[in-house]
Amino acid sequence: MKIVLSILFGTVALAESFQVIPFDWSGQFGYINDGGAIFWNSDWRSNRLLFDGTWAIYPRMYGSEIEDGFKFDNSNTFNGKDSVSIDSYFKYDQGDYLLDRFSFTVNYGMQERRAKLHAFKRTYAGSFNQYSNASLQPQQQSYLFTYESSKGRDDGGFSLGHFNTYSGFPDSTVASIIDSRITTSNIFWKRKGERLITIFMIDHFLQRYETDHSLSFFSNSRYLTRSRYQFEALFPIYDYDATLHFSNNIRSIKTNKLTITQWNNCLLKFGKDHTNISLGLFHIEDQFYIEQNLNFGKTIGQITADINYNLDYRPVHPYFMIKTFEPPIENSVLLKSVSGSLAINLSKSKISSTLSHLIDENELWDLIKDDSLAYDACYRMIDFYYQTNIIPFLDVEMNYIVQKRAGVYSGGIGKWFELKFKSNFNIFNENMLIDINGEIKHLRDRIAKSNLNPIEMVPNVNPKSYDGSLEPINIINASITAQVSKFIISYEWYNISELVFSSIGSEKNNYFTIHPDMTDLGRQVNLSITWLFQD
Repeated sequence: MKIVLSILFGTVALAESFQVIPFDWSGQFGYINDGGAIFWNSDWRSNRLLFDGTWAIYPRMYGSEIEDGFKFDNSNTFNGKDSVSIDSYFKYDQGDYLLDRFSFTVNYGMQERRAKLHAFKRTYAGSFNQYSNASLQPQQQSYLFTYESSKGRDDGGFSLGHFNTYSGFPDSTVASIIDSRITTSNIFWKRKGERLITIFMIDHFLQRYETDHSLSFFSNSRYLTRSRYQFEALFPIYDYDATLHFSNNIRSIKTNKLTITQWNNCLLKFGKDHTNISLGLFHIEDQFYIEQNLNFGKTIGQITADINYNLDYRPVHPYFMIKTFEPPIENSVLLKSVSGSLAINLSKSKISSTLSHLIDENELWDLIKDDSLAYDACYRMIDFYYQTNIIPFLDVEMNYIVQKRAGVYSGGIGKWFELKFKSNFNIFNENMLIDINGEIKHLRDRIAKSNLNPIEMVPNVNPKSYDGSLEPINIINASITAQVSKFIISYEWYNISELVFSSIGSEKNNYFTIHPDMTDLGRQVNLSITWLFQD
């Protein structure tokens, strides 16, 4: 039951290396911090669907079903059932600033087949009416359909998703509209042999993206078409597992001209459990590069250690290919990263520390950086984490993160501290389950000089007018949930201190700046109703 509540209400955090940086409390816009660096120009998957990371980098925008699929990839599992079963739920939210969210999901499953239909919509004005689109159309609509079948040694399936964004967006001059329409599909076939498993997968991703924002490099509609063809072979070698992976990628982007990029990846992975090594070739426009990945994991008693080294190539973001530079930039970029973690798992507590180190020495940044920026090609993050349930009926989590705040990758945040607590208990003869959640966040050592361009989805160096530091941020959020049988009602408070200031008519406030090009973020109160059904 706790797992269901966590998924539905988003109380499960992203993997430890990910932190969500929201621009609003509704989930419409924001970005992800990945190991101390902005998550951008990276492909990602959810519910088997491929999302090209050119202009789609914020999974929360597309609803909880897509966000949960991004956090926890269970697309390769198939849980057959002995008989036909239909599970469904709907969730409806209403809140301040005309927030109106609705999601609906139906799961149909039996021993050899399963299907899922999901729909989501969001309407939100924002505290300054910055998201209003001057129409009755919701800011976000998401539709998802998946079908999978298993018979004998063969598994196969098809997934289709459509995501329509039509949202106002704050601008320094006039109100702007972001109009994005995405259609993405996946077809896969998996064959299980005695000692060999083969997987063939086809992905297609289409996006029409248009905005008249002052941060936009293009004034007209742009069209992105992406195709990916993948083949994998999994086979044992002695007591180890080996994987041979090959993928062919074609991406075309039409703006004022047509740009076509094609690249291939060939990778051989060898190892066992959490310890493995990968060697591969990255091919783009008659050029070959060697990729390397090394992962080592070891558990001794209650102590677990992991070390990861990655040397990866990827195509340069189309923004830098279409924009004219002298001399022309390379068509690919090299990223080196090293990370390590150490965790101690006690009976009622967990202590862990993670270190991430990213190196980007590509000449690309020398061409676009501002001379006043203390540019550094290395980006580092240290994450200290502690979780305990020693106190009865109370789980406590503490997280302290220190990262490099300067440079184009950082997002301008140097340090933050998070304290979370949650408790659950039964009342009315155990007929009602109560969940209470709270969190305190403190963000400091912030600058506005470097951040994410929220229109082009690339790291950005702001003009000299953004010099200086930003004030520290203190945020207190809380929620309470009551569940009777399969009916759930929840009340959520975001930025409680601002709620208190506004309720007593104080001249003080707790509005704060998350991004220098976004309006200040204030308070939010939401009421949610969820109903789960079976058969």
